[in-house]
Amino acid sequence: MIPPKTFYSWGMFLDDMYHRALPLLEPHAREFTGVIGLPRGGLMMAVIISHQLEIPLFLWGQSDPTLKNLIGGSTRGAEYEHHMTKYVSSWPLDPKILVADDIADTGKRLAPYADVGHSIITLFYHRKSIVTPRWWFNEKTAEGGFIVFPYEKEQPLR
Repeated sequence: MIPPKTFYSWGMFLDDMYHRALPLLEPHAREFTGVIGLPRGGLMMAVIISHQLEIPLFLWGQSDPTLKNLIGGSTRGAEYEHHMTKYVSSWPLDPKILVADDIADTGKRLAPYADVGHSIITLFYHRKSIVTPRWWFNEKTAEGGFIVFPYEKEQPLR
């Protein structure tokens, strides 16, 4: 038997981000030193949150040395991008960094962040997850099966 799938569209994603997530996060923006999106599902969420709340976006890795010297790159300029994009390469992270991911399914990916006190936001939450996000907007159920996000291909690459 083929497991069922729930298709989550770009419209649903944007509606959840702009009409549900951001209004809940805005009063708490000063609590956070920034936001990190867990690859890959949390990356787009984190970029939107960073822009709208005007908090830095944290990325795993090392800074691009050319970023500070760019002339353009954004409507606000390279200096703004350099200031608003931070890089981390050591653990644990500052617990005041908000963690974004598209789903708390098993919770295993989110557990290390929850264990050190990070606030977590997800679009979906499965009640069997070992981590309950601080904010979540849709429940994953057995009847709904797999969630196919708009940025995913329905079939794996061959």
